[in-house]
Amino acid sequence: MAAGRAALALAPLRRAAERLAPAPGEGPSERAMDNGSFRCELVGTGERGTVLRGRIAGRGDPGNRATTVFVCESALALAQDAGRLPGGPDRGGVLTPATALGGALAARLLAAGLTLAPFDA
Repeated sequence: MAAGRAALALAPLRRAAERLAPAPGEGPSERAMDNGSFRCELVGTGERGTVLRGRIAGRGDPGNRATTVFVCESALALAQDAGRLPGGPDRGGVLTPATALGGALAARLLAAGLTLAPFDA
């Protein structure tokens, strides 16, 4: 990242990057974002060989609609649900979303219309 920032400090490289980057408004249409969907199947293996499988799915483009839901619900969990977070309000540091937000985030995502469920292989 530091090399990228340094390269963009040079005017010729910055102009080349600007020509390659999409212009504002060139993203997917509102219709495409609303009509998209996603399904992600996750597999985790514990230290003792325990395997857990889960699925998260939802309506809307995952890069635009779903990401917004994840970010906003995560922020709301931090701001409004501190007492329900794993480890309580005093736990901090660099944590995964599940470790930091746990069931509080899962409940919010379910209420926002996403599907969270175990699945069999």
